[in-house]
Amino acid sequence: LPAEELLVRLANDLEQAAFTIEPRLDGLRTELEAFLGRIFRMSGSGSTLFTLFDTMAAASAAAATVRAAIGLRV
Repeated sequence: LPAEELLVRLANDLEQAAFTIEPRLDGLRTELEAFLGRIFRMSGSGSTLFTLFDTMAAASAAAATVRAAIGLRV
């Protein structure tokens, strides 16, 4: 499946609880989704937010963009 089709099928039951306990995490997810125009999901119990790409080139370009514009470690 293409990355965008797979992303809509992924779910993490802990997301809502984590976002309630730490609203900044939900704010960051919302900011990343708006900035890159794609879905982000939470990994595990909240140590990481991630998205998927179909190619390494697309992932690398997005990582560079986020590092430059938002200053996150990606």
